[in-house]
Amino acid sequence: MNNEKYQKSADLLARAKKVLAGGVSSEFRKYNHPHALFYSHGSGSRIYDVDGNEYRDFTLSQGPLILGHSHPEVLKAVNDYSAKGQLFAGQHIMELELAEKLQELIPSAEMMRFCLDGSEAVQTAFRVARSKTGKSKFLRFEGHYHGWLDNVCYGISTPSPEALGPRAVPSPNPWSQGLPPDSINEFHLLPWNDLELVKAKLAESHHEIAAIITEPIMCNNGCILPNEGYLQGLRDLCDEYNIALIFDEVITGFRIGLGGAQTFFGITPDMSIFAKAIGSGYPISAIVGKKEWIEEISSARVIHAGTMNTANPTVAAAMATVSFLERENPYAKMFELGDQLRAGLRELAKKTGHNMIVSGIGPIIHTGFSDGEGLNEFRDVLKLDKAKLGQFIAGLHNDGVRVIGRGLWYLSAIHTEDDILHALKSVEKVLTQMNENKMTPSEKQICLVGEGKDLSGIALCLGNSGHKVSLIGNKLTKTALSIALDTHPLISQDQEWSTLKSADLIIANTSENIDLKKEVLGKIAQNVSTDTLIAINSESYPLEDLQEVFPNPEDLIVLNWVYPAHQTFFLEVITNSQTKTDPVVALMKLAKESWGKDPYLLKNGKGIRSRLLAAMARESFYLIDNGYAEPIDIDRACRNDPGYYLPFAGNFRYMDLMGTFIYGVVMKDLNPELSRENAPSKLLASKISEGKSGMENDEGFYSYSKNEAETFEEDFLKFNKKIKTLMERYPFESENNPQQANP
Repeated sequence: MNNEKYQKSADLLARAKKVLAGGVSSEFRKYNHPHALFYSHGSGSRIYDVDGNEYRDFTLSQGPLILGHSHPEVLKAVNDYSAKGQLFAGQHIMELELAEKLQELIPSAEMMRFCLDGSEAVQTAFRVARSKTGKSKFLRFEGHYHGWLDNVCYGISTPSPEALGPRAVPSPNPWSQGLPPDSINEFHLLPWNDLELVKAKLAESHHEIAAIITEPIMCNNGCILPNEGYLQGLRDLCDEYNIALIFDEVITGFRIGLGGAQTFFGITPDMSIFAKAIGSGYPISAIVGKKEWIEEISSARVIHAGTMNTANPTVAAAMATVSFLERENPYAKMFELGDQLRAGLRELAKKTGHNMIVSGIGPIIHTGFSDGEGLNEFRDVLKLDKAKLGQFIAGLHNDGVRVIGRGLWYLSAIHTEDDILHALKSVEKVLTQMNENKMTPSEKQICLVGEGKDLSGIALCLGNSGHKVSLIGNKLTKTALSIALDTHPLISQDQEWSTLKSADLIIANTSENIDLKKEVLGKIAQNVSTDTLIAINSESYPLEDLQEVFPNPEDLIVLNWVYPAHQTFFLEVITNSQTKTDPVVALMKLAKESWGKDPYLLKNGKGIRSRLLAAMARESFYLIDNGYAEPIDIDRACRNDPGYYLPFAGNFRYMDLMGTFIYGVVMKDLNPELSRENAPSKLLASKISEGKSGMENDEGFYSYSKNEAETFEEDFLKFNKKIKTLMERYPFESENNPQQANP
């Protein structure tokens, strides 16, 4: 991928991170490809980023833009009604008209209240249910999303299907830290689409369950339809046990029909939540319900309030949206285009030999990759190949087709057949490209073993390349990079050593201590399968010394990285005469084509990078110890001379540029004066003995004020990224810049 394609967004993101937590205002925005992007404008089915890239947009801003971007009727209604006032702290006529229109269209909407978003409306429904029934808990389902607030912040993110526990008594994995300990006790959790499990749970716990909340179609994860009779079964059980049935129609509302999923399936819940599409991107939601339930709010037994509720712009946007949908009735066309897209996706997957599963209904489509037969619940979704999906979504995005990262496509009333055909053409292109690289990242399970900040960069490099990465017994230095691992969808931390048995590649990265390296290799040997390639870093110890303690020396190589590994081209691969050839050839190919590396291979068991750096460091210390210079003089000399030409030319090409004769003369006269010291520098030894280890404790060759070291590292990462981008513009290999030097 050409990083210049998104450079303006990258620069703005770096700026944003100084004032916005993570650089964004919603967690989901972090996971755009290749990072959070900044957009300039949108029109109809298209959206444009600040770098000038155009996309056919199938995200609809996570769903709200049912009329596409910047629909003129919505914008005019908002402008006209806002001219009369923004917010009255009182009622206004269009609020009443909107409520009357929803009452007319939605079966369960006998009464309602307006809110700002779905999360708030969901909590209002829970409060109503608890008040009316006198019971305290609710029943919800794995993988269903009902907002980000505390008591629904479980069961929607988990490292594996196994982590969910037994089907009858699932383990509610928290999605976030900082949740109140008692919030996990507010609900019961079950797999979806299994009515028998619901019956069993209610038989034992109906006395404490006030509500059952469900997405009528499981849109957020897999876009899965309810089994025949499932929703009716929930309706019957709620009637039997005096439990509120709540439909979360935040996604399905006004998307599969004017009356939502309850009209489509003919099942009327007690309360429903509508948001997203109702306001075309403006912040408005509604809790609607049967009069007997909403009476809890009418009577003020349940308090519902909000300063910003039903502001003029939001109500005008909703009224314009609903009016357009009722007048134009675009649903037949939306369903037709959705069917065309699903059929095209399946046909192209078959044609290109990919195990794509396509699900959904009408204008909601989901794509995933699996050898399974289909999706029926969240546990099936967790078995999908996330790495392969990541490649697919990234490929589409680079080709100008924007799809939600978890494989979800939305169609609007504005999308056309041309949009569908354009998307399918891009899909075919991307699936074909994925085939051309036979050694796809998603087919490689990589385990990382070790410690320190280097490991974070390596993990991000591999995870960003589409690999499933497991960190084994890791002790990561807490940095911005290690924190980024916590939310990476392909990186699992703190895994057991037994995980190594399923690895295709094991990478160890430790401090430069021979005893520690041998200890780590011993643990790997106890858990690894035969023929698995093992790579460990080593700056000063030859490969053969490490092979002596490893039972299968032919499977062990040295792999040296530099920090930050996810933003550099560097990769040093070291083998010797004992090493198997084929796995190393495959690794070199993978590193170049998938990891974004420019690797070099050394076959005598020893590295060269550390020797080159050690020679420069030795001379630097010699100059300081003998009074020729200070550390800052050395740094300026390195930064302002080789710092300019080495990223472009390397060493020998620069000598070719300047003239070999000049270097011959200089080295003839200078070499006799260069340091021959074997012992460490006195200056270095004193820093080590005094515990001045550098930026980690604010003292090294320089002193650092509070937070200065952290700021320096942040700036280094940004500078490093820009240097890599600049190097990409001037590749090391080209027709006029051949790879092979003359002997």
